[in-house]
Amino acid sequence: MLYLPVTSAASSAHHGSVGGLDHVLIWSRNIDQITSVMAVKLGFQVRPGGDFGDGVANRIIPFADGSYLELLYFTRPEVQLTDEVRKHYAATERGAMSNMFALEANDVDGVERQLEREGWDLAPSSPMTYDPDGDGPQPPRESMWRTVGFKSPPLAGADLFFIKYAPGASARVDQADQIVFRRHPNTAQRISAVWLLDANAKVTSDRLSRMGFKRTGEVSLPEQGLRGLRFDSGGETILALEPLGPGPAADALKERGPHIYGISIAVTDVGQARRISEWGYGREMKRYQGLLGDSFAAPTTADFGFLVEFHQLAPPR
Repeated sequence: MLYLPVTSAASSAHHGSVGGLDHVLIWSRNIDQITSVMAVKLGFQVRPGGDFGDGVANRIIPFADGSYLELLYFTRPEVQLTDEVRKHYAATERGAMSNMFALEANDVDGVERQLEREGWDLAPSSPMTYDPDGDGPQPPRESMWRTVGFKSPPLAGADLFFIKYAPGASARVDQADQIVFRRHPNTAQRISAVWLLDANAKVTSDRLSRMGFKRTGEVSLPEQGLRGLRFDSGGETILALEPLGPGPAADALKERGPHIYGISIAVTDVGQARRISEWGYGREMKRYQGLLGDSFAAPTTADFGFLVEFHQLAPPR
């Protein structure tokens, strides 16, 4: 089961068979609490989403490049949820959490073929149909995307899938709304990295390599007590990480097992983002020279179950 936004937010900036990070899914039993934290403590603009009709609904934090955070919540009591949805409900027993992310696929059929050649057990395909005498790709059942995913999570503690959006012009009012909701007080522009935490980063690394992601070297995140390997996806980053030793990361791994431990958000003014987070949390936050440049990490683990790192967006070359 894949939960997606009510309207497409695909980026046209990605190139190659697999593009960049498209969105990260965040689950919560208390959507108003998580929305408040995102808006008041972190300075994001949150827009309404929709109801999927199976006991799940969403809200969206869209970014300028088309990537977004998807906030998912439950609209029915646990006893009225399907078995599939109940799995996500059970995963939120300790609070909000993230266990899935998506990557844009410019050549989604090529991605599917490559994964099949590598022996991955894929979920049923969702092809878009094409009428050569019509308006172009027409997704079935009014779907605006085509996805390729796995029958079971391919990584310990995290699932992922690939998505290709159908082209189509938006109404002017929709375009105007998108502009408004992509203007964030914290100056956020895009998701630039997903952090995957496991006891052995090499295990995660090997599976990402088998999916076709390009490994670009070893990394050390001493501020977070982490080390591991870095992978490139359309110019954005997937990190396979393990704890350096005792500390918050090791504690989080012991408590929750392998999971998405953090995300990185690129901003045009890291100083402003930091001031908003310091006002929101009522504490000073240390800036450091991180993997992606001038950075700071907001103390969000109690709110979301993962860290949110903000970093200065690099100027265009």
